Amino acid sequence: SGALTSLLRVLTKLAFEKSNNGLRKGAILFFAISTFIEFLCIILYAIFAKLPIVKYYRSKAASEGSRTVAADLAAAGIQTKKIDQVTTIIMLKF
Repeated sequence: SGALTSLLRVLTKLAFEKSNNGLRKGAILFFAISTFIEFLCIILYAIFAKLPIVKYYRSKAASEGSRTVAADLAAAGIQTKKIDQVTTIIMLKF
């Protein structure tokens, strides 16, 4: 992502190098393209969350005890069994 950002910034600076107010126009173009890519990623994340294969692996991770996918599972509408307190205490000791 760093290389892509640097490349995008260099291209926008080169595109408006000789024009009047070029730095401002280049910065605006850079932020417009960056914003478009960000919204595209958000939309793709929402679409991919509904795919059966993604739901399968998220529920598999939750069943193996991963707590990091809880918000993703809730957002996708996948319900998992709650871990009882005894299992939680045992897991915390290890």
